Amino acid sequence: MPHSSHKQDLDQISELWRLGRTPIKIGVLKNMLRAYPNAGVAKELYEGFLCGFRLKYSGLRISFISKNLQSANCHKGETLDKLDQEVKAVEEIPGTSTRGRVGSRKQPRRVQRFDIEFETNRLINCSLAPNTIQAYQRALNALAKFRDSFDLDHSFPIPLNHITQFIAYMSCLDMASSTVKCYISAISFYNKINNYEDMSQLFVVRKMIDGMARSKLKRPDSQEVSVWIVGSSLIRNAFVHARSRTGGVNLGLHRIGVKIWWQGYGGMGLKDLESTIKRLMKYEKAPKYLVLHIAGNDLGKTKLGFLRNEIKATLEKVQSYLPNSSIVWSQILPRTNWRHSKVRIA
Repeated sequence: MPHSSHKQDLDQISELWRLGRTPIKIGVLKNMLRAYPNAGVAKELYEGFLCGFRLKYSGLRISFISKNLQSANCHKGETLDKLDQEVKAVEEIPGTSTRGRVGSRKQPRRVQRFDIEFETNRLINCSLAPNTIQAYQRALNALAKFRDSFDLDHSFPIPLNHITQFIAYMSCLDMASSTVKCYISAISFYNKINNYEDMSQLFVVRKMIDGMARSKLKRPDSQEVSVWIVGSSLIRNAFVHARSRTGGVNLGLHRIGVKIWWQGYGGMGLKDLESTIKRLMKYEKAPKYLVLHIAGNDLGKTKLGFLRNEIKATLEKVQSYLPNSSIVWSQILPRTNWRHSKVRIA
């Protein structure tokens, strides 16, 4: 083969490879396939998009580019014109259509192993309602996220301690017991469909779910304990952090009837406390406990002796507004530098 012809073939191969690359993000696909019901098909899909799908052929491999394909790629205009002519010719014949008909093949289609695996998975999915499939998929995704959060391996069958910890995790998130039952049913279905030992139906798992349902019974309003946490930006930042944590804004104390109301304001000083308490009393009943973290922003602006007396006077005024509330003073935290001080180094 002449050198120029060989170079042209290589250029053609690279061009066809560029057109055939998949836009699928392999990393995202890998995470989504973790909860795929058929582990064998999931592995084949991942490896196929990563390294290329196998043709199920064993023997001598000779690579070549079809001359018809090369010609069609080089003469795109002529190829499209010929295709249009063929389509129009078929449409002009009465009783014909460009769509294929069932049973039009002279010979039956050869069934591959992948077809059997795909059909098996399709039939299993058809046995469930679409909403059930979506709910089970959410459950398996939540389990995978839980395992990642606590550095647990993604082993199957799912160990018993993973299932019990997953139930406790969902309880800490204050999830409904019905949702937890649905998630455990999804795990059970996944285990059974893959012929794994089903740990989700053991006695301890069922008792945890029953206990969760009983613990979710609401307490009477008279037993609810209200807590206000008021202060500067540190309280505001603590609220933002608590909102994303397992126990939520109530720090996990909602199970014993505690409700926390966070009120943090950047730059808040001691002089702002009295007006803040008055404003909060317009929207909520007096709390059982009032936690205060304040006066850190006053250091450096007010002399210490005067500040100590001002703190005492302010707390007495607040106590007069909330006579039945217990005030909890949060100690001023040390800092590396003081914003309003002449010498900022602590």
